[in-house]
Amino acid sequence: MPAPCVRSNSTSSPDDFDWNQRTTEDINFETFKYTFDRFDRTICINVIGSGEPLLNKDLFCMVKDAAVHKRMIVKTFSNGMMLERYIEPIVQSSLDGIVVFINGHDPEDFHRLTRTVGLFCPKTYKNIKRLVEVR
Repeated sequence: MPAPCVRSNSTSSPDDFDWNQRTTEDINFETFKYTFDRFDRTICINVIGSGEPLLNKDLFCMVKDAAVHKRMIVKTFSNGMMLERYIEPIVQSSLDGIVVFINGHDPEDFHRLTRTVGLFCPKTYKNIKRLVEVR
């Protein structure tokens, strides 16, 4: 049975759009290694996904493997909501960068931009500031 379709927030994306995102499992470390061992000339990767990369239990193993063992530039992306839990692992890791998406400055602007309700997290700003201070 196919995974349920996750609809884009874009109002211009029709329901039958062939490239709507579908839910998937996180990539695990073994799959990551298998994939990137095949690309020995890769110099940079951006670890992203269909969710929050910080929630992937193997994220920091993947970062270490790519950055230390394969000498790649490694960056990841976050919505910033979980940063407070991962500040030390982020700072101690071999990540070359982390991009934090800020979709609005208050709940109304967040809703205007994303068409979602209840997901705006004012802690994101505090988390970003703390991450920068610790770094």
